[in-house]
Amino acid sequence: MATIRARKQVDGSTRYTAIVRIRRGKTIVYREYKTFALRTAAASWAKHREVTLEQPGALARINHGAPMLAELIDHVRSRRARGAGPATVANDLIWTGVVLRAARNVKGLPVRPELVQEAREACSELRLDG
Repeated sequence: MATIRARKQVDGSTRYTAIVRIRRGKTIVYREYKTFALRTAAASWAKHREVTLEQPGALARINHGAPMLAELIDHVRSRRARGAGPATVANDLIWTGVVLRAARNVKGLPVRPELVQEAREACSELRLDG
């Protein structure tokens, strides 16, 4: 169940923070906050998040996360160190982007396919791909 906390601002206005927590036993496994100007907006958001998080696999998708840029560059460096050529690692990055786009569009996972383009640009600057 969500909690709504009211806080007075310096200018005298009131802001409302919606807090959504998921517990397994006594342990909090997920927590999310968002602040709103209206109490009804905070309550509506909290209810929507609770419904979303109740769906099967939703919590796993959120907690799994997306690969970081540094992880993609390390993947390229390790492939190069094992003897893969520049065209091979460039191809690896292309297919990684395809997989991430499919994960986002088909499975609804919270991944950022544009991260692959950033990795490709960084690898080009580091002269790791062809």
